[in-house]
Amino acid sequence: RSQEKQKEPKEEDAKDLRADMEDVASHDNQIHDILDDIRDLKDQMKSSQSQLVFLLYNEADRQRTAVAGKVMHLLMEHRESLINAIAAEAGISEKEITRSKFEHRRGKQLPPFTMVDLGDHALKQQLLEAINQ
Repeated sequence: RSQEKQKEPKEEDAKDLRADMEDVASHDNQIHDILDDIRDLKDQMKSSQSQLVFLLYNEADRQRTAVAGKVMHLLMEHRESLINAIAAEAGISEKEITRSKFEHRRGKQLPPFTMVDLGDHALKQQLLEAINQ
């Protein structure tokens, strides 16, 4: 009988040990799953951040290009209006002023000059004299 009593606790201890080991294995698997989820979330955050940076850069570049185009257009209009005002002061008729052609040489940026074709050498000379005064 004493041997039977000793066997029962050993069997119970073995069952408890197996149950404890299964619990530990289950907890290890849960921890591993949580760590995998954290790594996946970290990768998703990096990907989202990269996408956001790309979208912000593209939008900023689009806006910069639009503004640069508007500024260039304003500068060309300003130059034309200045030349037209000088031509009017020089005594060139309104009809001849409107027939004049402006050439704004374009590259990526507006150059510091504008070509004006008045169509007549005498008008050109008259405009140059007005500018020099």
